[in-house]
Amino acid sequence: MDVLFRLDSSLLIGTGHAVRCLTLAEEFRSRGFSVGFICRDLSGNYNKIIQKLGYELFTLPNYQMSPISEGLMDTVNEEINFMWTEFGPNFNFKFLVVDHYSLDSQWEKAMSQFTEKIVVIDDLANRNHHCDYLIDQNNYLNGYNRYDGIVSESCTRMLGPQYALLRKEFRTKKSEVRTKDGSIKRVMICFGGTDPTNETSKVLNNINLFDEDLFFDVIIGENNPNKYNIRLLCANISNCRLHIQTTKIADLMIKADLAICSGGTMTWERYCLGLPAVIIAVADNQVEIAKTSAMLNIDVYLGESKDVEGYQVWEAVERLLSQKEVVLSASVKASSLVDGLGVTYVVNNLLDKVQT
Repeated sequence: MDVLFRLDSSLLIGTGHAVRCLTLAEEFRSRGFSVGFICRDLSGNYNKIIQKLGYELFTLPNYQMSPISEGLMDTVNEEINFMWTEFGPNFNFKFLVVDHYSLDSQWEKAMSQFTEKIVVIDDLANRNHHCDYLIDQNNYLNGYNRYDGIVSESCTRMLGPQYALLRKEFRTKKSEVRTKDGSIKRVMICFGGTDPTNETSKVLNNINLFDEDLFFDVIIGENNPNKYNIRLLCANISNCRLHIQTTKIADLMIKADLAICSGGTMTWERYCLGLPAVIIAVADNQVEIAKTSAMLNIDVYLGESKDVEGYQVWEAVERLLSQKEVVLSASVKASSLVDGLGVTYVVNNLLDKVQT
């Protein structure tokens, strides 16, 4: 095996880590590398989808890992033993890719014995890393300097939306984006695969406050714990269609004029296809991204989930309906930031200094 990924997914963690790692994994596989994953068996995980896509999966026991500095060495020791058992002491990967908020330099140093290069995917910049490459696809006002003192000077940093890890469907669909005039006729509602704070229901429960003639595409994941209630809500809205675990997100984005969503990985998928949004942050790591997007006049940021009521979403949409020039400008700006080729740039950089 050439490339091993370490990540987790669950109802609490969400599916964003899995989605972006699968994108990177597919690019490696398309270039002839063998790829595997190590994941915990957490509730509501993405593991079956990883296997369905043809990747070898190595499963760690089911327990929620502690935050950094709380019991991390127990995790390190457990995972070293796991690696020795599964691969043996002399196994050496070309790349070990870790995308996990509960792992830091302690884990990375311990795992360096199993790999030529360590690649970290991060967006928090809140802990030290021991890695050869760091990828942060997000857009921040302080940009490059976020990781000063967190990674070594020799670490290659790939920072910004030009390195966005987008699936092939987005880069191929970019050329199909229709010419827009800033009018809003179709709205996409999506808060990720699991939507742990149930923003989808919050938005749908207040849709009766909105009397404009729009069509709504509601997207949720198979593991959404509120799936059945959302199905009932959508059934009672005539101009609404529910999509569960769809493989056609890019197509739905192309059809949409506006999104109502969270500020996670989907941000760069939307930007690639020129789709602005009204955003609610559902995790701490989304707040700075959403604030930056708002400062660039691309998205409307309403705040964190706990501070936003459903009616505020529809007030924001109502305002945008009369601001066609604003919506059109936002669409153009978004599209200019992401060309959809980020995963190609990332793998090219990774292979540039590694003998294949």
